[in-house]
Amino acid sequence: MKIISIVSPDEDQDRKAKIAEELSELVKKIPSIPVSFKLLERYSVEDAILEVSNGYDLTIIGDSSERFKISLLGTLSQRIARHSRKPVMIVKKIKTDLKRKPELPAEKVC
Repeated sequence: MKIISIVSPDEDQDRKAKIAEELSELVKKIPSIPVSFKLLERYSVEDAILEVSNGYDLTIIGDSSERFKISLLGTLSQRIARHSRKPVMIVKKIKTDLKRKPELPAEKVC
C-alpha cells in the first residue's frame, strides 16, 4: 500500500517536512502490512491523484464532500472516480455523536 500526500510547490519547506514526518509516523503504526508514503508537489490535487492512480490496481480515497464541495463538478473524490482509468473506492468518514451511545442492530443482516 502506498499513501500519497499532495502539497503545493509553494508550500513552506517546514510544513512539507512536518507532513513527511507525520506520514512516516503513520506508516510505522501499520507494521502488519507493507506501507510506504510519497509526498508529491503539485498545483492540482485532482491531476496528481489521477497521475499516480493509473499505476495501481485500486485507488482508495476519503470522501471530501465537507471540504471540497463544488456544486457543478462534484466533490474531489467524485471527480477522481469519474476520470480514473482504474477502480476507485470512496471511503466515507464516520460521523460520531459523542453524547449518544451507538445502537446495536437488533438482528444481523447477511
